Amino acid sequence: MTTQTTIICRCGSSCNLLDQSGTSATMQCSACQLCALVIDRTASCRRIHLADFHLKRGDGLHQRPLDDVSMASRLVESLVQDTWPSPATIVDFGIDTDRHLGALQHAVHQGCAIYDLDRVMGDGPAITQLVRAFAHYPYGRIEFRTAYDEVADLY
Repeated sequence: MTTQTTIICRCGSSCNLLDQSGTSATMQCSACQLCALVIDRTASCRRIHLADFHLKRGDGLHQRPLDDVSMASRLVESLVQDTWPSPATIVDFGIDTDRHLGALQHAVHQGCAIYDLDRVMGDGPAITQLVRAFAHYPYGRIEFRTAYDEVADLY
């Protein structure tokens, strides 16, 4: 039996569960409101900071619902079929080269879930952390950057 650990934010406050899928969850800090993707919520959990997730996703008027994972689903479909995704998906996931595509394919083959990819969409540093979180990562220091990264820095 695994035990769930308390997730602490960068600011030192505890995080609350927003939603979850499988062994992954999206957590939000009770104090600063920043969010994180937590993969494997046991003692060996991996936490990935999500720069502006709390602004883009939720129940608000200009937010995409938490359960809308359509772009990530289309990305995984392309990765499994070994084809390039749509131009919109390429922008949203910062896929600039064959190596970017290969890094995402590797992560999916190693168990990265649609939910995990959905949570990091539009956040280059989070995508980079996610693909590096999977065993035997063969793509060195590849970095993901999206068109939205500079906008996130403004918040």
